[in-house]
Amino acid sequence: MEFADNLLSSRRGMILVGAGAAVLAAILLVVYLNRSRASLKGSGEPATVLVAKNLIQKGAPGNIIGSTHQFQVASIPKSQLKDGALTDPDALRGLVTTENIYPGQQLTLDDFTPTVPGSLQSNLTKGDRAISIPFDASLEDDETRTNFLLRLILSYSYTICSLLRNIL
Repeated sequence: MEFADNLLSSRRGMILVGAGAAVLAAILLVVYLNRSRASLKGSGEPATVLVAKNLIQKGAPGNIIGSTHQFQVASIPKSQLKDGALTDPDALRGLVTTENIYPGQQLTLDDFTPTVPGSLQSNLTKGDRAISIPFDASLEDDETRTNFLLRLILSYSYTICSLLRNIL
């Protein structure tokens, strides 16, 4: 304790304390600058990511997106890489889009959901199309079935005509 009192009470002691504080501050500044430079270098390195070339509609199977190359592999800085971004085209297999993906948007896992193996969506190929038709399980008698089919034909007549036109 006597040493500290002597150090702080003399002019020479105060100069030594000030110089020690300055050296400590300089060391801390150099360490901080080195670490911030290292973190900036890591975020500026390029990373590859899959980016949509054109609009990918909700419900599109990943295997079709991959086989028709509706994406491009882009190189972007790591700091702009979104969480869950897809970097491998093979990762699209067995997935289906849950929302529209717009041109230039990174493909992420949040944009996709797994399909059930053997389901219709996982078996569609480039030229295949599918439509969903609502079905009421209470169709018990012939009259109800007939009414259902008539309503179905009337409500989907444009779609059915388009399908027949494309087939023929």
